[in-house]
Amino acid sequence: MRDKDFVLRHDETGALCVDGVAVRGSALANRVYLILEIVTGTFIANESIGSRLGEVRKATERSAMNAGLYARQALQVLIDDLTVNDVSVATIIDYQANMIALNIQCATATGSSNFRHFIPV
Repeated sequence: MRDKDFVLRHDETGALCVDGVAVRGSALANRVYLILEIVTGTFIANESIGSRLGEVRKATERSAMNAGLYARQALQVLIDDLTVNDVSVATIIDYQANMIALNIQCATATGSSNFRHFIPV
């Protein structure tokens, strides 16, 4: 488990907040990052927020497939709270760097945003 150096909470509207500041709108990248970095079950305000990416241990095809699945499951919260319309995740294995890259696309009513998230293995 990673050490926490910030406080995550939901405000009265249900928005995810970091140290009391709402993370939404133009800060979609921050929400995606935080959701993927939080270990599922460790966010006290909502134990369903977070991902299982910490379980990915090897740079293999199966691990990459699982990483994509875990990221998609974790980011479902963005669809559920109507922040985005759809999320797609593609994975790339970098065997030399021992890492799996996640290419994430979040479709919104105004277009789409692309993010990369790296998982060291």
